[in-house]
Amino acid sequence: MRRAIMRKMRKNFLNDNTGRLLSIVKRLIEFMRRHIRNNSNHIFYLNIGAGVMFLKKNWRILEYSDSKYKHNAKLIDFNINLFDNLAFPIADNTVDLIYSSHTFEHLHDDNVVHILNESYRILKPGGGESGSARY
Repeated sequence: MRRAIMRKMRKNFLNDNTGRLLSIVKRLIEFMRRHIRNNSNHIFYLNIGAGVMFLKKNWRILEYSDSKYKHNAKLIDFNINLFDNLAFPIADNTVDLIYSSHTFEHLHDDNVVHILNESYRILKPGGGESGSARY
């Protein structure tokens, strides 16, 4: 009985607050975009391991597509296998923000170190990196 009540309370909370939570997240992203911009009009955000469902203005996708990983290669800006530890085909100091969610936990430690080094190389001074991983 108590579990059913807790489930109902949790469901009601999410139903009542989903719009508010999304609004907060959107405002946070807009804040980050405004304050990470340098003196350039060119904004460049990179999502590493985004899949192809993450299609947003000013964002570029670094993902991998082949016969095993059947992402639509036309929607991927940088088709790179992160296990190969190749240099990203992105110039130094050009990216404003890098984001990656639940990608690193699928890679080996040396791959993660390589990605972080490449991220440091391509980030503009004052740029940022954000992400999450389950370990």
